[in-house]
Order: sequence, then structure tokens, then C-alpha cells
Amino acid sequence: MNPANTVRARSYPRFLYVVYYIIIGLVRLVTRLLLAVRVTGGADFPRTGPVLIAANHLSYFDIPFLLIFLPRPPIFVAKQEVTAFPLVGRLLHRLGTVSIRRGQSDRRAIRHSLAVLENDDVLLIFPEGTRSRRPGLLAGLPGVGLLARRAGVPLVTAAITGTEKLTLRSFFRCGLTLTIGSPATLETLTPNGRRATAGEITEALMQQLAALMPPQYRGHYSDAEHAQASAGVLARPGQD
Repeated sequence: MNPANTVRARSYPRFLYVVYYIIIGLVRLVTRLLLAVRVTGGADFPRTGPVLIAANHLSYFDIPFLLIFLPRPPIFVAKQEVTAFPLVGRLLHRLGTVSIRRGQSDRRAIRHSLAVLENDDVLLIFPEGTRSRRPGLLAGLPGVGLLARRAGVPLVTAAITGTEKLTLRSFFRCGLTLTIGSPATLETLTPNGRRATAGEITEALMQQLAALMPPQYRGHYSDAEHAQASAGVLARPGQD
């Protein structure tokens, strides 16, 4: 590989994990006191090693919500436009965020994502590629399927509801939920396993994500029979 094209993932220093869990524990407590938050699943979330998370995207509040309530700190895949802002971009860079050019075949972003997983970190991607801005999943983009096929790591879906209603006026009245699915592999996710196409893997992941949601949030994947059929890897009891 050309050294100029090599991507080195930024991993969290070990001491930052300790600081992270202390701060996050306090923030979780305060958040639960202020908001009606329900978190389901996560008991079987891998405690070590690489994990690829696919989550729906409703609001700018999704990222802090996921940072607070996921079992392990994720590194996010974010659109290049966000990382271009001077202060925000600098912070995201420090956190190891993968910057991706939407609507293009961004090979550097794929290499960066694979490097994050090779570091045994958790990578989180929003397969819809943008905020849906209202309840209802958009069609998943094939990039998540391509990444899952190349990485061969445990796959977890995370379904969010309620953040699209969160505003300053409704802050104390919103009910937020996070449902974390059980880990899957390519072999358990699709009949063709590693031989499945990126599109097939993406479709299976999105159907699994939809199965974790109330019907009104399934959008493009609102076929209830489909969603239930793909629910072979549903959330097991965990946080509450």
C-alpha cells in the first residue's frame, strides 16, 4: 500500500477510558433525573474487541445520547461538512472521528474505518447517511454493508426514539429510548454469510434495526412481517 494512502486510526488512551466511565456515569445519573430515558439491551454487548454499530439518525442530539448510554465509547463516522467546522472539526478529530464524503466512493474513509476496528475500538455509523428529521427510517446506504463484509466484526444495531422531539421547550417532557440489539455476525445476519453482497448485508441490518423500533419509526422498512422475521437478533435485557 502506498504510505501516502495509509490511514492510522486515533485510539483513546487507556487513562481516558477510566475518565470516560467516571464522567459518563455521572452524566447518566443527571440525564435520568432530568429526562425520561429508557435503555433496553446491551447485556451481551461485547466488552472488548471491535464492534460495528448501525444506528438510526433522527436529530443532532443522537450523538451525545449515544455517547452517554452505549456500553462502550464509540468512534463516529460523520459527514465531511461537520468536520470542516474549525472548533467542532478539531474536537471530532481529537475523538478519532471518521470523516466521510457523502455521495461518493470514499476509499480513505473505508480505510480509516477499518483501521478503527483493527484497533479493537467501537465504530458507529448511521446507515441512512443523514438525519431523517422525523420518525421513519430512510433506505440504508450500501457503505455499511461493504464495511461489515470487509471487517468481519460483531455487528450491533441501536434504535433511538424521541430525540426528534427534543427542544429547549420540551426538554423535560421528552421520553427518549435506546434499544440495543444483540450482536450478530455475517453468518447469522444473512443466509449467504460472507458471500452476501454489500446491498444484502445493508438490507439485513436495516431490517434488524427496524425490528427494534415501534411501527411508526420503521419508515422505509415498515413491513411488519419483514421486520419481525429479521428479529432473530433482538435486544436482550440489560440497562433500564
